Amino acid sequence: MNVTRAFSLRQPWATIVAKGLKPVENRDYAPPKAMVGQYFAIHASKIWDKDGERYIRKEWDGYDPIEEALGDAVLVRSAIIGIARIVGYMKREDGLFYTVAGDRVVAERGHEMFKNPWFFGDFGYVLEDVREVQPIPCSGALNFWRLPEHVELELARRLVTPIASLG
Repeated sequence: MNVTRAFSLRQPWATIVAKGLKPVENRDYAPPKAMVGQYFAIHASKIWDKDGERYIRKEWDGYDPIEEALGDAVLVRSAIIGIARIVGYMKREDGLFYTVAGDRVVAERGHEMFKNPWFFGDFGYVLEDVREVQPIPCSGALNFWRLPEHVELELARRLVTPIASLG
């Protein structure tokens, strides 16, 4: 698997996504067509989203995996912490789920992810095949950005090495 692009998310969102707890990333714009169906690295930015943390704590109070993820998120900033694949995206305005089939975009109405409690934006990127990795220090950027070569190589190494054996 060749992961060459990354997307920065503020903490604690990045950790919650990397742990596979939040299968939808909300944005006010559609993902680039070229990224639909592709893997990307999840980057934990150096910024902590205090409002986001309050929202998460309010909506998911008492759910142990979220509480654990919030604790983990405090420890990691400015690092690649996982990968995910964008399988498609939802657009709230028209109620359609878009995915790419070959060289064309296909739309489907009534997709199950519209009911997901994590979908609350204008656009929701639907994520699958999420894998957490031990943090790899790395500066981030806006939108989808190219990983530095040394980070890309280290990420590839960690994706073939079980997390428990990394030290």
